[in-house]
Amino acid sequence: YDLDFGHSLKINGLQNPLMSWLTQQNQQVIATTTYLETKNGQSRDDRREDKTMNAETPILQKVSGSMRLMGWLSIIFGALAIAMPWIAGQSILLMVGALVIAAGIMRMIWAFQAGSLGKGVLVFLIGVLTLLAGFAVVASPLMSSAILTIMLSIYFFVDGLSEFFAAFSLQDGKGWLLFDAVVTVLLSIMLFTGFPLAGTVAIGVFLGIKLVFVGVTMLSLRSLAKNAL
Repeated sequence: YDLDFGHSLKINGLQNPLMSWLTQQNQQVIATTTYLETKNGQSRDDRREDKTMNAETPILQKVSGSMRLMGWLSIIFGALAIAMPWIAGQSILLMVGALVIAAGIMRMIWAFQAGSLGKGVLVFLIGVLTLLAGFAVVASPLMSSAILTIMLSIYFFVDGLSEFFAAFSLQDGKGWLLFDAVVTVLLSIMLFTGFPLAGTVAIGVFLGIKLVFVGVTMLSLRSLAKNAL
């Protein structure tokens, strides 16, 4: 269950923190899914023999505690986004705009470190354009929300397909992961088509729903991993 799509959605060299957050959740799920696949392939005798060793499994030590924390945080933030969708959507847009502005300033600073005058002027001009784009994101929320809507809909679609195929590698917990995959794909389609919500409110509501499902999935897989010992 490998999802590198979030790493490709970058704005002028700085990763979108929204995609980074979701990708981090997916990486936690990947680690636990890998562990469950290993456990499902073992016999009961093998499990008894290495139960003591499994109690110290590095994967569980690294993932179990953080999965519970991140799972509950995802559910809480998702519920807040659903309850206050306009605020959530506006916050995301402002965050993206701030990142683009920061990227523009950084490029302008890097221009003075260029090896030649021509290259420095080119980098500086790109930095100016990036800076103006950041101000445009903040000043024009309608245009920004349209771009972010497309980004999120593509991300949800790829994420849903990844969860769908990952579910078939599990013996336990397959049903919930399949349900999560179907809901994620439906959210992608609804977000892209603007039905029944569109714009900033849609971003807040659909992102909130996705975060809730991510949180519940992480808590479910964590529970399965502990029971597999």
